[in-house]
Amino acid sequence: MKILAIVFTILVGMHSPALHACSCDWGGPFVKSAARSGLVVYGKVIKYGRPLSHGEGLYSSMTVEVISVVKGELSNKRITIQGDRGADCSHYITKQRFEKNAEYLFALFDSDKKTQRISACGEYWIRIESGVAKGVD
Repeated sequence: MKILAIVFTILVGMHSPALHACSCDWGGPFVKSAARSGLVVYGKVIKYGRPLSHGEGLYSSMTVEVISVVKGELSNKRITIQGDRGADCSHYITKQRFEKNAEYLFALFDSDKKTQRISACGEYWIRIESGVAKGVD
């Protein structure tokens, strides 16, 4: 009976979404990711959300001041981009990855929503320095 309980616990645990890590195919460089996205904005990181408890320097979100909308529709001048909580297939929000006051192009999913998510399954953000896009090396 004890073995049956252990096997049952393992089987139930294997099907729990909270226990599965993110898994996705690489969606390609920013140009391809932006083409698939419903919303592309040019914006500046202005603040970070609350720190996450499971990693030093990880934040729950960041607030972005929208400078312009490149694709889609957005009535908000500021949006919140949610970071990964552990298995969301989103990027973790860190000060190193998304520097405060730095400007980026973000390829996002939902038009005209104040809270957005940025996928880790491709290049969905790109830094802009002196008007020039800086992609992944």
